[in-house]
Amino acid sequence: MNLNSTEQRLIKYIKKQENGCWIWIGAKGHSDGILTINKKTYSVKRILYGRFYPFKEISPKENLISICKVSFCVNPEHQLNKEDHFLSQIKKNEITNCWEWTGFLKAGYGYIRIKRKDIAVHRLMFERYKRKIPKNVNVCHSCDNPKCCNPDHLWLGTQQENIKDMIQKKRDHKSYGEKHPGCKINEEIAKQIKIKFKEGLNMKQIQKILNIKSYKIVQHVCRGNTWKHVKI
Repeated sequence: MNLNSTEQRLIKYIKKQENGCWIWIGAKGHSDGILTINKKTYSVKRILYGRFYPFKEISPKENLISICKVSFCVNPEHQLNKEDHFLSQIKKNEITNCWEWTGFLKAGYGYIRIKRKDIAVHRLMFERYKRKIPKNVNVCHSCDNPKCCNPDHLWLGTQQENIKDMIQKKRDHKSYGEKHPGCKINEEIAKQIKIKFKEGLNMKQIQKILNIKSYKIVQHVCRGNTWKHVKI
């Protein structure tokens, strides 16, 4: 097999590990292996990535992200470009068809940092797959899953329309008692919890007598954190 001088040097200075990493043992820069070609210095990661994935774009200023996190590993299969790294943080739920963001979350919503600014992933995906978002318009979820960024689950709406949709689905913070979407007991049980606590029973006893699965439900009712509207 005939190899040019660059390929020979690449093979010479790569030590392959059992874990799949290709460790560069040649000249090194700050955090990457380097190779001088025609008096110019190049990143070994970028050279190999470009040869293995010629169809994938990588801008001159873009850094490859190592998924193995092993110092000076240059295996192109262990590197992700900006697009691949973004997509690797999306997990598709086969049951709900939601595309759930597994990266950084803020108030339950997925965010990614671009040019030192946090951008909501669901807004980014809407513009990528559908159209530009007008000013003062929200990107709403038909699936009610804030981590979801599936474009088919996203729709444009004003703040008023979004609030109206939230109330109709009983997801507003004003919903309480049996109207609250997270309700685990009914009003009568909440009343019995309060009565028995007033009679002197402790929370564990109340949980057992009323056959309530979660101790925290009893705890929150007794402490007045939930079912505040129930009077005895």
